[in-house]
Amino acid sequence: MIKDKLKEIRERTGMNKKEFAEYIGTKYTTYNNYETGAREPDSDFFIMISKKFNVSTDFILGLQEEKEILHSYELKSSEYEHIKKYRTLDPTGKSHVDTVLDWEAARSADILQKDARITDLETELANVTPDPAALLNAAHERTDIPVTEEMKQADDDIMNDENF
Repeated sequence: MIKDKLKEIRERTGMNKKEFAEYIGTKYTTYNNYETGAREPDSDFFIMISKKFNVSTDFILGLQEEKEILHSYELKSSEYEHIKKYRTLDPTGKSHVDTVLDWEAARSADILQKDARITDLETELANVTPDPAALLNAAHERTDIPVTEEMKQADDDIMNDENF
């Protein structure tokens, strides 16, 4: 019965009837009439309760015991066709499909992570402003040989030469 389902949904929230009615934006007397069965809610009320508490309208109407809503309106028709085919498979077939789906989801996640890292690196590099002094001194930063003052002067002369 609708009244029992409404009571069940309300009790899961831990609210009394008055608090629940206020929470969903309905007058207390109206909601009380729905929960006691004195009055039947309209379809807009069912839809609002369904969305707000993530339960199917079929659950509220007592047509099914499964509480969760499936949001089938978010599926593309091709995705729905895949689901219909999947439901016809035996347990072995479902296991194979699940395995391939897990592999492909992991592979796609890896690609997205790599793309995100590349994007982050590109952003980081785009925000780097080179230090001119560091660029001028870059030739002096050798560690494989001792750098003498004469070598530094020769490097500076090359860097400052307009013909280079």
